[in-house]
Amino acid sequence: MERSILGGYSARFCLTVALFGATLSPARADNIPAYTVTDLGTGRTQVSADAAGNGIVISPDGQRKYAFPNTPNYLTDQSVLSLLPPLAAAPVNSSWTYGNPANAYSRISGGFLNQNGLYVGTNFVGINGHISAANSLLVASQRQADGSFGPFTTLWTSPYNYDYDPSRMATAKFLNNQNQVLGTGTGSEGNPPYVMNYLYDYNSHTLTNLRDLLPGWIQATIGELGLDDQGRMLLQAEDDRTHLMHSLLLTPAGVTSDPITVPEPTSLATLLLGLGYLAFRRGRRHEEASGEESSVDRLS
Repeated sequence: MERSILGGYSARFCLTVALFGATLSPARADNIPAYTVTDLGTGRTQVSADAAGNGIVISPDGQRKYAFPNTPNYLTDQSVLSLLPPLAAAPVNSSWTYGNPANAYSRISGGFLNQNGLYVGTNFVGINGHISAANSLLVASQRQADGSFGPFTTLWTSPYNYDYDPSRMATAKFLNNQNQVLGTGTGSEGNPPYVMNYLYDYNSHTLTNLRDLLPGWIQATIGELGLDDQGRMLLQAEDDRTHLMHSLLLTPAGVTSDPITVPEPTSLATLLLGLGYLAFRRGRRHEEASGEESSVDRLS
């Protein structure tokens, strides 16, 4: 299901885009959150679950495991789209739409919806046949007590949406249950502009460029592998010195970044046998003590 609208080209659209641009610069240095960066090694890290169903991250060498309680919040109920507020105005201009306003579009499809009722998705705006006019806005809307959704908040935009390169769209990759969004867009650097990686905290309305959180030897963030419900991020990035791909676990302040201690199978079996033996000995001692008390009672 897809939601779309048509609208008249006006100063309103231009002003809207200008306002979006004014609020989309990455977080200032004094707003950059504190993270512990753990290099898990070269290669790709696995996002998995333990025997109890708890989310974990397994390092590329398979030797370390870290807590990673993540919730897949992909939108499954497409009827939610019909409840969203009005989309951005479509840029209808007769000289670009060949005299047919229907060639202009503003639409939204799919997205994320978390347990707090926060919806996040991409609003695509443009004119058919004019890739230079294409624009995308990553937007969020909070479900209200009556089931409706409040006004859109623009998290970031990406004005370079060439049809042959969808990676340049303003896109959310993950939404956690702390109302944090991890995704991509384009910045102002490079020709064509580089794809940038962003973290948006909806609660504090803070946009952070992930480059500001990574060590200096990282050349560029290549991909996002996960965002858990405690704010940990799992990224894959290239080492500028060796050009090898590293998996990085970014842990926010106040959240443990220590690996999980998991006993080896043989050690676990030995531990269970030891606990069983202790329980057996405790039971025997209890029986012996009860027998001695009975003997004393008979003698008295």
